[in-house]
Amino acid sequence: MNFKKLMLSVGLSAMALLAMPGSTLTSPVSVQAAAHEHILETYITKQPTCTATGTEIRKCQTCGKITDTIKLPKVAHSVKTRTVRKATTTHTGVAETYCVVCQKTIKKTSLPKLTKKCAHTYKKTDTIPATCTSKGSITVTCKKCGTLISEKTLPKTKHEYVTEVTKAPTLTSVGQERTYCKNCTKTLEYNTLPKLEDATALSQDSAELTIGSTLQLTLSPTNKKVTWSSSNRAIVTVNRNGLVKALRTGEATVTALYKGQKFTCDITVKDIECSHEDTEEVILRDATCTKNGLEAVRCIECGKDLDMITIPATGHEWETVVSKKATCDKDGVSYEKCANCGTKKRGSEEVIEASGHKFTYKIVRRATTSRTALVQESCSVCKKKGASKVYPAIEFKPQLNLKAKTLPAGNEVKILIRDESGSVLSCSKKLSDMDKAYYGKVIKWSSSNPDVATVDSEGNVTAVSPGTAKISVKYYTKTLSCIITVR
Repeated sequence: MNFKKLMLSVGLSAMALLAMPGSTLTSPVSVQAAAHEHILETYITKQPTCTATGTEIRKCQTCGKITDTIKLPKVAHSVKTRTVRKATTTHTGVAETYCVVCQKTIKKTSLPKLTKKCAHTYKKTDTIPATCTSKGSITVTCKKCGTLISEKTLPKTKHEYVTEVTKAPTLTSVGQERTYCKNCTKTLEYNTLPKLEDATALSQDSAELTIGSTLQLTLSPTNKKVTWSSSNRAIVTVNRNGLVKALRTGEATVTALYKGQKFTCDITVKDIECSHEDTEEVILRDATCTKNGLEAVRCIECGKDLDMITIPATGHEWETVVSKKATCDKDGVSYEKCANCGTKKRGSEEVIEASGHKFTYKIVRRATTSRTALVQESCSVCKKKGASKVYPAIEFKPQLNLKAKTLPAGNEVKILIRDESGSVLSCSKKLSDMDKAYYGKVIKWSSSNPDVATVDSEGNVTAVSPGTAKISVKYYTKTLSCIITVR
Protein backbone atom coordinates (compact mmCIF):
# COMPACT_ATOMS: atom_id res chain seq x y z
CA MET A 1 0.00 0.00 0.00
CA ASN A 2 1.48 3.35 -1.00
CA PHE A 3 1.33 6.61 0.92
CA LYS A 4 -1.74 8.05 -0.85
CA LYS A 5 -3.78 4.87 -0.30
CA LEU A 6 -2.80 4.92 3.38
CA MET A 7 -4.04 8.49 3.84
CA LEU A 8 -7.29 7.76 2.00
CA SER A 9 -7.93 4.74 4.22
CA VAL A 10 -7.37 6.77 7.39
CA GLY A 11 -9.71 9.51 6.18
CA LEU A 12 -12.54 7.11 5.36
CA SER A 13 -12.18 5.45 8.75
CA ALA A 14 -12.59 8.82 10.49
CA MET A 15 -15.72 9.62 8.50
CA ALA A 16 -17.21 6.24 9.37
CA LEU A 17 -16.74 6.93 13.07
CA LEU A 18 -18.55 10.26 12.79
CA ALA A 19 -21.47 8.59 11.06
CA MET A 20 -22.02 6.05 13.85
CA PRO A 21 -24.89 6.82 16.34
CA GLY A 22 -23.68 8.41 19.55
CA SER A 23 -20.22 9.12 18.26
CA THR A 24 -18.71 12.55 18.92
CA LEU A 25 -15.60 14.11 17.41
CA THR A 26 -14.09 16.06 20.28
CA SER A 27 -10.93 17.31 18.51
CA PRO A 28 -9.37 17.28 14.96
CA VAL A 29 -7.63 14.02 14.03
CA SER A 30 -3.99 14.38 12.85
CA VAL A 31 -2.42 11.46 10.96
CA GLN A 32 1.38 11.59 10.45
CA ALA A 33 3.12 9.28 7.93
CA ALA A 34 5.91 7.15 9.33
CA ALA A 35 9.47 8.11 8.29
CA HIS A 36 11.01 5.76 5.69
CA GLU A 37 14.10 5.32 3.55
CA HIS A 38 13.55 6.26 -0.10
CA ILE A 39 13.68 3.44 -2.64
CA LEU A 40 14.74 5.32 -5.75
CA GLU A 41 14.09 4.59 -9.42
CA THR A 42 15.55 6.53 -12.35
CA TYR A 43 13.37 8.01 -15.08
CA ILE A 44 14.35 9.99 -18.17
CA THR A 45 11.62 12.58 -18.52
CA LYS A 46 13.15 14.24 -21.56
CA GLN A 47 15.54 12.59 -23.99
CA PRO A 48 18.54 14.76 -24.97
CA THR A 49 18.99 15.61 -28.65
CA CYS A 50 21.69 17.34 -30.67
CA THR A 51 19.87 20.67 -30.15
CA ALA A 52 18.51 20.43 -26.60
CA THR A 53 19.51 18.97 -23.24
CA GLY A 54 17.51 16.21 -21.54
CA THR A 55 16.29 15.60 -18.01
CA GLU A 56 16.64 12.60 -15.68
CA ILE A 57 14.94 12.33 -12.28
CA ARG A 58 15.32 10.03 -9.28
CA LYS A 59 11.93 9.26 -7.71
CA CYS A 60 11.01 7.29 -4.58
CA GLN A 61 8.89 4.24 -5.43
CA THR A 62 7.10 4.43 -2.07
CA CYS A 63 6.16 8.08 -1.56
CA GLY A 64 6.64 9.44 -5.07
CA LYS A 65 9.05 12.17 -3.96
CA ILE A 66 11.55 13.38 -6.57
CA THR A 67 14.91 13.51 -4.78
CA ASP A 68 17.21 14.52 -7.65
CA THR A 69 16.93 16.14 -11.07
CA ILE A 70 19.89 15.60 -13.39
CA LYS A 71 20.50 17.56 -16.56
CA LEU A 72 21.56 15.34 -19.45
CA PRO A 73 23.95 16.98 -21.98
CA LYS A 74 23.20 17.30 -25.67
CA VAL A 75 24.19 14.37 -27.83
CA ALA A 76 26.62 14.80 -30.72
CA HIS A 77 25.41 15.61 -34.21
CA SER A 78 25.07 12.66 -36.58
CA VAL A 79 26.84 14.10 -39.60
CA LYS A 80 27.21 13.36 -43.31
CA THR A 81 28.76 15.19 -46.26
CA ARG A 82 26.89 16.04 -49.45
CA THR A 83 27.60 18.03 -52.60
CA VAL A 84 25.29 21.05 -52.74
CA ARG A 85 26.59 22.33 -56.05
CA LYS A 86 28.93 20.42 -58.35
CA ALA A 87 32.01 22.19 -59.65
CA THR A 88 32.21 22.81 -63.39
CA THR A 89 34.74 24.38 -65.72
CA THR A 90 33.05 27.78 -65.27
CA HIS A 91 32.21 27.99 -61.57
CA THR A 92 33.23 26.51 -58.25
CA GLY A 93 31.16 23.95 -56.37
CA VAL A 94 30.01 23.69 -52.75
CA ALA A 95 30.04 20.70 -50.38
CA GLU A 96 28.57 20.79 -46.88
CA THR A 97 28.78 18.67 -43.76
CA TYR A 98 25.39 18.54 -42.02
CA CYS A 99 23.50 16.78 -39.21
CA VAL A 100 21.03 14.19 -40.54
CA VAL A 101 18.83 14.69 -37.44
CA CYS A 102 18.46 18.47 -37.11
CA GLN A 103 19.70 19.34 -40.63
CA LYS A 104 22.09 21.92 -39.19
CA THR A 105 25.02 22.75 -41.47
CA ILE A 106 28.27 22.07 -39.61
CA LYS A 107 30.65 23.43 -42.27
CA LYS A 108 30.80 24.30 -45.95
CA THR A 109 33.70 23.56 -48.29
CA SER A 110 34.41 25.27 -51.60
CA LEU A 111 35.06 22.94 -54.53
CA PRO A 112 37.53 24.27 -57.17
CA LYS A 113 36.63 24.69 -60.83
CA LEU A 114 37.25 21.78 -63.16
CA THR A 115 39.84 22.14 -65.91
CA LYS A 116 38.79 18.88 -67.56
CA LYS A 117 36.92 15.74 -66.69
CA CYS A 118 38.25 14.80 -63.25
CA ALA A 119 39.76 11.32 -62.82
CA HIS A 120 39.57 11.62 -59.00
CA THR A 121 43.28 10.84 -58.72
CA TYR A 122 43.84 12.75 -55.46
CA LYS A 123 41.52 11.61 -52.71
CA LYS A 124 40.81 12.95 -49.23
CA THR A 125 39.44 10.89 -46.35
CA ASP A 126 37.42 12.54 -43.54
CA THR A 127 36.61 10.51 -40.45
CA ILE A 128 33.95 11.46 -37.91
CA PRO A 129 34.35 9.13 -34.91
CA ALA A 130 31.30 7.29 -33.64
CA THR A 131 30.17 7.87 -30.05
CA CYS A 132 27.90 5.94 -27.73
CA THR A 133 24.97 8.17 -28.76
CA SER A 134 25.58 8.74 -32.47
CA LYS A 135 27.02 6.91 -35.45
CA GLY A 136 30.22 8.05 -37.17
CA SER A 137 31.26 8.06 -40.78
CA ILE A 138 34.24 7.77 -43.14
CA THR A 139 33.85 9.78 -46.34
CA VAL A 140 36.24 9.75 -49.29
CA THR A 141 36.06 12.76 -51.61
CA CYS A 142 38.11 13.98 -54.55
CA LYS A 143 40.54 16.71 -53.46
CA LYS A 144 40.32 18.37 -56.83
CA CYS A 145 36.60 18.45 -57.65
CA GLY A 146 35.05 17.56 -54.30
CA THR A 147 32.99 14.66 -55.64
CA LEU A 148 31.88 12.20 -52.95
CA ILE A 149 33.54 8.89 -53.96
CA SER A 150 32.49 6.67 -51.07
CA GLU A 151 30.90 6.86 -47.64
CA LYS A 152 30.90 4.33 -44.81
CA THR A 153 28.82 4.53 -41.64
CA LEU A 154 30.52 3.62 -38.36
CA PRO A 155 28.31 1.93 -35.73
CA LYS A 156 27.80 3.49 -32.32
CA THR A 157 30.40 2.64 -29.72
CA LYS A 158 29.60 0.92 -26.43
CA HIS A 159 28.93 2.93 -23.29
CA GLU A 160 31.92 3.26 -20.94
CA TYR A 161 30.42 2.83 -17.49
CA VAL A 162 31.96 4.19 -14.30
CA THR A 163 30.66 4.16 -10.75
CA GLU A 164 30.66 7.04 -8.27
CA VAL A 165 29.27 7.40 -4.76
CA THR A 166 26.43 9.93 -4.88
CA LYS A 167 25.72 9.62 -1.16
CA ALA A 168 28.25 8.24 1.32
CA PRO A 169 26.86 5.80 3.90
CA THR A 170 27.08 6.70 7.58
CA LEU A 171 26.58 4.83 10.84
CA THR A 172 22.87 5.79 10.80
CA SER A 173 21.90 5.85 7.11
CA VAL A 174 22.54 3.93 3.92
CA GLY A 175 24.40 5.44 1.00
CA GLN A 176 24.00 5.24 -2.72
CA GLU A 177 26.26 4.82 -5.78
CA ARG A 178 25.47 5.54 -9.41
CA THR A 179 26.78 3.62 -12.44
CA TYR A 180 26.70 5.77 -15.58
CA CYS A 181 28.41 6.27 -18.94
CA LYS A 182 31.32 8.68 -18.55
CA ASN A 183 30.82 9.94 -22.12
CA CYS A 184 27.07 10.61 -22.42
CA THR A 185 26.25 10.47 -18.63
CA LYS A 186 23.42 7.96 -19.22
CA THR A 187 22.62 6.16 -15.94
CA LEU A 188 22.77 2.37 -15.95
CA GLU A 189 21.74 1.74 -12.33
CA TYR A 190 21.74 2.98 -8.73
CA ASN A 191 22.92 0.71 -5.91
CA THR A 192 22.29 1.09 -2.19
CA LEU A 193 25.38 1.10 0.06
CA PRO A 194 24.90 -0.47 3.52
CA LYS A 195 25.30 1.51 6.74
CA LEU A 196 28.79 1.70 8.20
CA GLU A 197 29.69 -0.40 11.21
CA ASP A 198 32.00 0.69 13.98
CA ALA A 199 35.40 -1.00 14.23
CA THR A 200 36.08 -2.57 17.60
CA ALA A 201 39.64 -3.91 17.75
CA LEU A 202 42.63 -5.26 15.84
CA SER A 203 43.05 -9.04 15.89
CA GLN A 204 46.18 -8.59 18.07
CA ASP A 205 48.17 -5.66 19.45
CA SER A 206 51.64 -7.27 19.49
CA ALA A 207 53.50 -10.13 17.83
CA GLU A 208 56.94 -11.71 17.46
CA LEU A 209 58.03 -12.84 14.00
CA THR A 210 61.14 -14.35 12.46
CA ILE A 211 62.73 -13.14 9.22
CA GLY A 212 60.66 -14.25 6.22
CA SER A 213 57.52 -15.17 8.19
CA THR A 214 54.09 -13.51 7.76
CA LEU A 215 51.15 -12.51 9.97
CA GLN A 216 47.55 -11.77 8.93
CA LEU A 217 46.00 -8.90 10.91
CA THR A 218 42.25 -8.22 10.79
CA LEU A 219 40.02 -5.45 12.07
CA SER A 220 36.75 -6.56 13.68
CA PRO A 221 34.29 -6.56 12.00
CA THR A 222 36.35 -7.61 9.00
CA ASN A 223 34.28 -6.06 6.17
CA LYS A 224 35.97 -2.67 6.42
CA LYS A 225 37.87 -0.40 4.07
CA VAL A 226 41.00 -0.08 6.17
CA THR A 227 44.23 1.80 5.41
CA TRP A 228 47.28 -0.18 6.56
CA SER A 229 50.79 1.20 7.14
CA SER A 230 54.17 0.23 8.66
CA SER A 231 56.38 2.54 10.72
CA ASN A 232 59.52 0.93 9.24
CA ARG A 233 59.13 -0.77 5.85
CA ALA A 234 62.74 -1.98 6.01
CA ILE A 235 61.78 -4.25 8.94
CA VAL A 236 58.16 -5.21 8.16
CA THR A 237 55.76 -4.51 5.31
CA VAL A 238 51.96 -4.72 5.24
CA ASN A 239 49.71 -4.93 2.18
CA ARG A 240 46.23 -3.46 1.73
CA ASN A 241 44.64 -6.63 3.13
CA GLY A 242 46.59 -6.51 6.42
CA LEU A 243 49.16 -9.21 5.59
CA VAL A 244 52.41 -8.44 7.46
CA LYS A 245 55.80 -9.77 6.26
CA ALA A 246 59.02 -9.71 8.33
CA LEU A 247 62.12 -8.64 6.37
CA ARG A 248 64.93 -8.11 8.90
CA THR A 249 65.50 -7.97 12.66
CA GLY A 250 64.16 -4.97 14.56
CA GLU A 251 60.93 -3.42 15.80
CA ALA A 252 58.12 -1.71 13.90
CA THR A 253 54.50 -0.75 14.41
CA VAL A 254 51.70 -1.68 12.00
CA THR A 255 48.77 0.75 12.01
CA ALA A 256 45.19 0.18 10.78
CA LEU A 257 43.35 3.46 10.07
CA TYR A 258 39.55 3.40 9.82
CA LYS A 259 37.27 6.46 9.96
CA GLY A 260 39.86 8.43 11.90
CA GLN A 261 40.39 5.62 14.40
CA LYS A 262 43.86 4.10 14.73
CA PHE A 263 44.55 0.53 15.80
CA THR A 264 48.16 -0.60 16.24
CA CYS A 265 50.15 -3.81 16.54
CA ASP A 266 53.77 -3.76 17.76
CA ILE A 267 55.92 -6.21 15.78
CA THR A 268 59.30 -7.57 16.93
CA VAL A 269 61.33 -9.40 14.29
CA LYS A 270 64.01 -11.85 15.43
CA ASP A 271 66.64 -13.75 13.49
CA ILE A 272 66.13 -17.42 12.73
CA GLU A 273 68.43 -19.81 14.58
CA CYS A 274 70.05 -21.58 11.65
CA SER A 275 73.32 -23.39 10.95
CA HIS A 276 73.42 -21.99 7.38
CA GLU A 277 74.71 -25.33 6.06
CA ASP A 278 72.87 -25.30 2.71
CA THR A 279 73.50 -22.21 0.61
CA GLU A 280 72.89 -21.07 -2.94
CA GLU A 281 74.28 -18.28 -5.11
CA VAL A 282 71.67 -15.72 -6.13
CA ILE A 283 72.42 -13.01 -8.69
CA LEU A 284 71.00 -9.75 -7.39
CA ARG A 285 72.30 -7.62 -10.25
CA ASP A 286 73.74 -8.80 -13.56
CA ALA A 287 77.12 -7.46 -14.65
CA THR A 288 77.11 -5.30 -17.76
CA CYS A 289 79.84 -4.20 -20.14
CA THR A 290 80.75 -1.23 -17.90
CA LYS A 291 79.22 -1.95 -14.46
CA ASN A 292 79.89 -4.67 -11.91
CA GLY A 293 77.15 -7.07 -10.90
CA LEU A 294 76.29 -8.39 -7.44
CA GLU A 295 75.80 -11.95 -6.22
CA ALA A 296 74.59 -13.08 -2.79
CA VAL A 297 75.44 -16.29 -0.95
CA ARG A 298 72.03 -17.07 0.59
CA CYS A 299 70.99 -19.66 3.15
CA ILE A 300 68.37 -21.96 1.61
CA GLU A 301 66.76 -22.71 4.98
CA CYS A 302 66.37 -19.23 6.49
CA GLY A 303 66.87 -17.00 3.45
CA LYS A 304 69.59 -14.87 5.05
CA ASP A 305 72.28 -13.40 2.80
CA LEU A 306 75.58 -14.57 4.29
CA ASP A 307 77.99 -12.92 1.83
CA MET A 308 78.01 -10.52 -1.11
CA ILE A 309 80.25 -11.17 -4.14
CA THR A 310 81.08 -8.62 -6.81
CA ILE A 311 80.70 -9.85 -10.40
CA PRO A 312 83.26 -8.01 -12.59
CA ALA A 313 82.03 -6.01 -15.57
CA THR A 314 82.18 -8.10 -18.74
CA GLY A 315 83.77 -5.42 -20.94
CA HIS A 316 82.68 -4.58 -24.45
CA GLU A 317 82.64 -7.21 -27.19
CA TRP A 318 83.43 -5.25 -30.31
CA GLU A 319 82.18 -6.20 -33.76
CA THR A 320 82.56 -4.42 -37.08
CA VAL A 321 79.47 -2.80 -38.55
CA VAL A 322 79.36 -1.46 -42.11
CA SER A 323 77.35 1.76 -42.03
CA LYS A 324 77.98 2.53 -45.69
CA LYS A 325 78.95 -0.11 -48.22
CA ALA A 326 81.80 0.59 -50.63
CA THR A 327 80.95 0.52 -54.32
CA CYS A 328 83.08 0.22 -57.44
CA ASP A 329 83.92 3.93 -57.46
CA LYS A 330 82.94 5.23 -53.98
CA ASP A 331 84.45 4.51 -50.56
CA GLY A 332 82.39 3.01 -47.75
CA VAL A 333 82.48 3.47 -43.95
CA SER A 334 82.64 0.98 -41.07
CA TYR A 335 82.84 1.29 -37.28
CA GLU A 336 83.05 -0.95 -34.22
CA LYS A 337 80.02 -1.54 -32.00
CA CYS A 338 79.55 -3.61 -28.85
CA ALA A 339 77.56 -6.74 -29.67
CA ASN A 340 76.03 -6.76 -26.17
CA CYS A 341 75.10 -3.18 -25.27
CA GLY A 342 75.24 -1.49 -28.67
CA THR A 343 77.80 1.16 -27.63
CA LYS A 344 79.71 2.64 -30.57
CA LYS A 345 83.49 2.60 -30.08
CA ARG A 346 84.89 6.11 -30.16
CA GLY A 347 87.30 6.76 -33.02
CA SER A 348 86.65 3.36 -34.63
CA GLU A 349 85.38 4.64 -37.96
CA GLU A 350 87.38 3.39 -40.96
CA VAL A 351 87.16 4.01 -44.67
CA ILE A 352 86.42 1.00 -46.86
CA GLU A 353 88.17 1.62 -50.14
CA ALA A 354 86.19 1.45 -53.36
CA SER A 355 86.54 -2.00 -54.89
CA GLY A 356 87.09 -0.77 -58.43
CA HIS A 357 85.28 -1.98 -61.51
CA LYS A 358 85.46 -5.64 -62.51
CA PHE A 359 85.19 -5.44 -66.26
CA THR A 360 84.16 -8.40 -68.39
CA TYR A 361 83.69 -8.59 -72.15
CA LYS A 362 80.56 -9.32 -74.08
CA ILE A 363 80.34 -9.96 -77.84
CA VAL A 364 77.77 -7.51 -79.13
CA ARG A 365 78.28 -8.45 -82.78
CA ARG A 366 80.31 -11.32 -84.25
CA ALA A 367 82.51 -10.81 -87.29
CA THR A 368 81.80 -12.37 -90.63
CA THR A 369 83.54 -12.02 -94.00
CA SER A 370 81.32 -8.98 -94.68
CA ARG A 371 81.11 -7.16 -91.33
CA THR A 372 83.23 -6.24 -88.34
CA ALA A 373 82.85 -7.57 -84.80
CA LEU A 374 81.97 -5.43 -81.73
CA VAL A 375 82.99 -6.33 -78.17
CA GLN A 376 81.66 -4.25 -75.21
CA GLU A 377 83.41 -3.93 -71.85
CA SER A 378 81.10 -3.71 -68.73
CA CYS A 379 81.45 -4.00 -64.93
CA SER A 380 80.01 -7.26 -63.58
CA VAL A 381 79.18 -5.53 -60.24
CA CYS A 382 77.64 -2.13 -61.05
CA LYS A 383 76.96 -2.78 -64.77
CA LYS A 384 78.80 0.38 -65.81
CA LYS A 385 79.93 0.23 -69.42
CA GLY A 386 83.61 0.57 -70.26
CA ALA A 387 85.51 0.63 -73.52
CA SER A 388 84.29 -1.05 -76.68
CA LYS A 389 86.49 -2.66 -79.36
CA VAL A 390 85.86 -3.25 -83.04
CA TYR A 391 87.40 -6.32 -84.74
CA PRO A 392 87.89 -6.47 -88.50
CA ALA A 393 85.85 -8.66 -90.79
CA ILE A 394 87.26 -12.11 -91.56
CA GLU A 395 89.39 -11.67 -94.67
CA PHE A 396 90.40 -15.30 -95.37
CA LYS A 397 88.40 -18.25 -96.64
CA PRO A 398 90.19 -21.33 -95.27
CA GLN A 399 89.81 -24.76 -96.87
CA LEU A 400 91.20 -28.26 -96.27
CA ASN A 401 93.62 -29.99 -98.63
CA LEU A 402 91.37 -33.09 -98.46
CA LYS A 403 87.64 -33.42 -98.76
CA ALA A 404 87.60 -37.22 -98.56
CA LYS A 405 90.16 -39.97 -98.09
CA THR A 406 90.23 -43.79 -97.99
CA LEU A 407 92.85 -45.40 -95.76
CA PRO A 408 93.79 -48.93 -94.77
CA ALA A 409 93.52 -49.57 -91.02
CA GLY A 410 96.72 -48.45 -89.25
CA ASN A 411 97.70 -45.84 -91.86
CA GLU A 412 97.97 -42.08 -91.21
CA VAL A 413 97.37 -38.91 -93.20
CA LYS A 414 97.89 -35.22 -92.36
CA ILE A 415 95.13 -32.73 -93.16
CA LEU A 416 96.32 -29.21 -93.95
CA ILE A 417 94.44 -25.89 -93.79
CA ARG A 418 95.07 -23.66 -96.80
CA ASP A 419 93.92 -20.19 -97.88
CA GLU A 420 92.41 -19.24 -101.24
CA SER A 421 95.83 -19.17 -102.89
CA GLY A 422 96.69 -22.63 -101.60
CA SER A 423 99.17 -21.49 -98.94
CA VAL A 424 99.19 -23.47 -95.71
CA LEU A 425 97.75 -21.42 -92.81
CA SER A 426 99.54 -21.41 -89.46
CA CYS A 427 97.81 -23.10 -86.54
CA SER A 428 100.06 -21.63 -83.84
CA LYS A 429 98.79 -18.02 -83.75
CA LYS A 430 98.54 -16.66 -80.18
CA LEU A 431 95.47 -14.61 -79.24
CA SER A 432 94.88 -12.13 -76.40
CA ASP A 433 92.14 -12.78 -73.83
CA MET A 434 89.89 -10.31 -75.57
CA ASP A 435 90.58 -11.94 -78.94
CA LYS A 436 89.74 -15.36 -77.53
CA ALA A 437 86.44 -13.95 -76.22
CA TYR A 438 85.65 -13.09 -79.81
CA TYR A 439 87.33 -15.84 -81.85
CA GLY A 440 87.37 -18.72 -79.40
CA LYS A 441 90.19 -21.24 -79.85
CA VAL A 442 92.43 -20.75 -82.89
CA ILE A 443 91.97 -24.35 -83.98
CA LYS A 444 90.07 -27.33 -82.69
CA TRP A 445 90.10 -30.79 -84.32
CA SER A 446 87.48 -33.49 -83.67
CA SER A 447 86.33 -36.89 -84.99
CA SER A 448 82.71 -37.93 -85.29
CA ASN A 449 83.72 -41.58 -84.66
CA PRO A 450 87.04 -42.06 -82.80
CA ASP A 451 86.59 -45.88 -83.06
CA VAL A 452 87.05 -45.55 -86.85
CA ALA A 453 89.55 -42.66 -87.07
CA THR A 454 91.24 -40.29 -84.61
CA VAL A 455 92.81 -36.85 -85.10
CA ASP A 456 95.38 -34.93 -82.97
CA SER A 457 95.87 -31.18 -82.44
CA GLU A 458 98.13 -30.94 -85.52
CA GLY A 459 95.61 -32.48 -87.96
CA ASN A 460 97.23 -35.95 -88.08
CA VAL A 461 94.55 -38.58 -88.79
CA THR A 462 95.03 -42.28 -87.84
CA ALA A 463 92.83 -45.01 -89.33
CA VAL A 464 91.72 -47.34 -86.51
CA SER A 465 89.12 -49.79 -87.83
CA PRO A 466 86.87 -50.21 -90.87
CA GLY A 467 84.12 -47.64 -91.15
CA THR A 468 83.49 -43.97 -91.89
CA ALA A 469 84.32 -40.93 -89.69
CA LYS A 470 83.94 -37.21 -90.21
CA ILE A 471 87.04 -35.21 -89.26
CA SER A 472 86.14 -31.58 -88.42
CA VAL A 473 88.31 -28.58 -87.63
CA LYS A 474 87.20 -25.20 -86.29
CA TYR A 475 89.53 -22.51 -87.55
CA TYR A 476 88.56 -19.18 -85.95
CA THR A 477 84.85 -18.92 -86.79
CA LYS A 478 84.90 -21.36 -89.71
CA THR A 479 84.22 -25.11 -89.41
CA LEU A 480 85.72 -27.38 -92.15
CA SER A 481 85.41 -31.16 -92.56
CA CYS A 482 86.84 -34.22 -94.37
CA ILE A 483 85.30 -37.72 -94.71
CA ILE A 484 87.69 -40.58 -93.82
CA THR A 485 86.86 -44.12 -94.95
CA VAL A 486 88.83 -46.95 -93.35
CA ARG A 487 88.95 -50.38 -95.10
